[in-house]
Amino acid sequence: MEKYKKEVQERQDILLKSAIKAVNEQIIECINRTVKSNGDITIKIHESGKLSDLKKEMNNLADVEVPEKLRSGFERFCRDDYKMIREKQDYELNEELFSLYKNVIGDSGKLLRKYGYIHICGEYGNGKPGFIHMNNNTMGPKPDNEDLIREQSEWLIVIRKYIEVIDKVENEREASIAKQAAKLWENA
Repeated sequence: MEKYKKEVQERQDILLKSAIKAVNEQIIECINRTVKSNGDITIKIHESGKLSDLKKEMNNLADVEVPEKLRSGFERFCRDDYKMIREKQDYELNEELFSLYKNVIGDSGKLLRKYGYIHICGEYGNGKPGFIHMNNNTMGPKPDNEDLIREQSEWLIVIRKYIEVIDKVENEREASIAKQAAKLWENA
């Protein structure tokens, strides 16, 4: 069982690295496009001496906050004996993960608004974060990153296998206890 637990953790680490990379690419793209397409606001922020502050906060978002938020988001899937994964189908879990990524990407919009930007590139409908497709600059329902999608799928497969092992061990333990109890009862 430890082997499977280790494999789950290794897969999760790989997925986390892939997600951090993909989300940071989206955030950087969102911020760069917003800063360039809102030149007048960027110039005002520079003249006020706050443009370097924006860049420092962006770097902190990418280097510190994104990994923390994604790590805690992945841990949510593993809580309560993998309750969420047990109760949902893979497509629902994928949507949950896509929402996690979108929410973290949305923090870049909050950061840009803090500095006075109104039109944020990469957002759709009421300021909700979207994924910016690097190829055609349109937004879509899921990341346009094959590595992330593949790692996410492999992570879910490994977790489902681990859950099967956990359940099998628990069922065997319960059967052993029941057998022992029956034997004790017979001999009493």
